[in-house]
Amino acid sequence: MPTPALNVVTLSTALEKALIQSLKTTSAGSRIILEAGLLSQFFEALSEVLDYAQAEGFRSVAILCDARIRRELRLLIESAAPHTSVIAYTEIAPGFCIQNVRTLELR
Repeated sequence: MPTPALNVVTLSTALEKALIQSLKTTSAGSRIILEAGLLSQFFEALSEVLDYAQAEGFRSVAILCDARIRRELRLLIESAAPHTSVIAYTEIAPGFCIQNVRTLELR
């Protein structure tokens, strides 16, 4: 029986650190709050990575990230990538093979 594979996009170390540091508590709960220019760069990079994955024939990919930002990252990308799952490293079940399709990083 083949090992199940999970196609993922990972975050660069610098991006993941920046997202963790940008967590803020608001009246609506915890949110990732990025400066406008950084937010624009993030969405541009996200679009490029997801377009790449589709062009390479991946039917779907999930974004793999630190558990501290999983929920907030999902909320952040919800309107731009409604069908993209966001999962934490700790949510990967034993026995799953992880295939890193691309790393999301800001330029």
